[in-house]
Amino acid sequence: MRDGAAAEDWVAAQLGARGVEIRARNYRCRLGEIDLVVAHQNTLIFIEVRARKQLTRARASVDRHKQRKLRLTAAHFLSRFHWEGACRFDVAAVCSDQDGNWRCDWTADAFTIDEC
Repeated sequence: MRDGAAAEDWVAAQLGARGVEIRARNYRCRLGEIDLVVAHQNTLIFIEVRARKQLTRARASVDRHKQRKLRLTAAHFLSRFHWEGACRFDVAAVCSDQDGNWRCDWTADAFTIDEC
């Protein structure tokens, strides 16, 4: 399994263990892909999981271009599925240590949907 898919699986498992409702995994449309869409406390959260060897590089890889694609894909998701709460984008920067243990640096509300 590639690191990205393994990281997404790990993040999804962590969220599920905390009782977070996973609405979609790898939501795709012609505009892009969102790794995880979850609902938690009346907020719909679009999560981009980035696996790199260093957490700082993982965070930095969600640049303006990637954010724009995520915004457009989220708008597509919202046009298809009715949601009456708040929305936000989170970034889960993930890396594994030498023993294969995952570490995650979570950035909640990393950017907003209305900056398209």
